[in-house]
Amino acid sequence: MNDFLKLESVSMHFPIRKFGKRVRYVHAMDDVSFSLKKGEVLSLVGESGSGKTTTARVIARVYTSTSGDVFVNGKTINRKMSKNELKEYRHRVQMIFQDPFSSLNPTKRVGSILSRPFILYKSMHNSKEMRQAEKDVLELVGIAPPELYLDKFPHELSGGQRQRVGIAKAISVEPDLILADEPTSMLDVSIRLSIMNTLLKLKEERNLSYLYITHDLAGARYVSNRIVVMYAGMIMEIGSAEDLIQHPLHPYTQLLKKAAPSPETGFNKKKLGYVGEVPSLISPPKGCRFSPRCPFAMEKCSKDTPLLYKMEGRKVRCFLYEKQN
Repeated sequence: MNDFLKLESVSMHFPIRKFGKRVRYVHAMDDVSFSLKKGEVLSLVGESGSGKTTTARVIARVYTSTSGDVFVNGKTINRKMSKNELKEYRHRVQMIFQDPFSSLNPTKRVGSILSRPFILYKSMHNSKEMRQAEKDVLELVGIAPPELYLDKFPHELSGGQRQRVGIAKAISVEPDLILADEPTSMLDVSIRLSIMNTLLKLKEERNLSYLYITHDLAGARYVSNRIVVMYAGMIMEIGSAEDLIQHPLHPYTQLLKKAAPSPETGFNKKKLGYVGEVPSLISPPKGCRFSPRCPFAMEKCSKDTPLLYKMEGRKVRCFLYEKQN
């Protein structure tokens, strides 16, 4: 099966200047490479500040990468696109945002919010036809009866209902790829599973591909075919969801597994067993970016950056596996 989405050595550096001093850069992404096949769910996992959302926004063409190449359906998206080309691209690649309240216009009713993509991407202007399309897409995401919700404002909906409207907005234009940026993290534990099941149901019915962004390994295991673990702007490990969860290779993945949330308590950072935070991406550590927090760090880890070594269907960026390549 050919890769539908492919990133090759993609970096994203944001310039910053403070009080007239020399320009410095936030290294939000460095040498990021992975692929996603048609109909696959690929989870991008890591702590806040790992570069997950930046990666999604580079793919969505909110940002243009500093270097490297991004291919969607075999075509590069790094080149300058015309207005029509960008519109067609965003027809095929849609985002579901983390906060379902801020992603919906609070001054518009649900019907008006849903009508916008139909007008922009399907040139639908017949009011009766559009009203029916709005009802159909709400039913598709589990909001029923839809006629009771079309005239409501976002603040009149629950968090789960708002996120379902956000999902409906994304799928209404029949995209090929959905970039789901922590779509359940703002929701109550009781409805997270329902939203994930809705996303999986839509994937099967519409042959969608997902890049699913989360800090939760347990959630990633539930929805994903494969998992990419990201830390401080770099990929640490890639593997099938089951293999990576059952037998994590990278020390960071092992520690993330220890902190996997339970249904009752959620994410518990105290379980990680190490101190410190994701390092500053303005001045990232030399060598392996995880080395200042790694319980297995060697002298070379603070000097040299390990490659992404291949390990029987896995890839891992760690010197512990250098001799096995």
